[in-house]
Amino acid sequence: MERATTLVLVVLSIFAIGFNAPAFSTLVEDIVNGVTLTSDSVYATTSNGNLTIDISVNNPNYPGYGDGLSSGSVYRFDDVIVLENNVSRTGESVVCVNIQSNDDSLKFYTDSIAPSESINLTLGENESKSVGIEINSSTSGLGLVKGSYTIYVYSGECQ
Repeated sequence: MERATTLVLVVLSIFAIGFNAPAFSTLVEDIVNGVTLTSDSVYATTSNGNLTIDISVNNPNYPGYGDGLSSGSVYRFDDVIVLENNVSRTGESVVCVNIQSNDDSLKFYTDSIAPSESINLTLGENESKSVGIEINSSTSGLGLVKGSYTIYVYSGECQ
């Protein structure tokens, strides 16, 4: 049974020369039917109540140089989002979290799951798992890549 959905916009415009993050970090939090999503990336914000990763010139933490993703490249960012089954909010000792990309250039992965447009994570009581993001810019030119994803939370283990 589907428990909730939320749409989170990921706007990514990474400079081609390198990824130099600012020296400070912040913790951004969002909650989807009791499952807590957090990110300590300096590029994480909340937009319209959703956790957003914005690595573009629109982010106040953008270092101010570069024109965006190099075309024909694949970028991976480990541990961008942490998902936690906050049992006091979900009321469930085990939940299945499904993350689905709405764009074929945006994929998700964990240490044990290869990058995919749809991944399932079983979370026990107060258990958390980190999720990475892979961006494939082979279908876009230099500059802005936008992608969105949906998160579904189900009671019980993932099938």
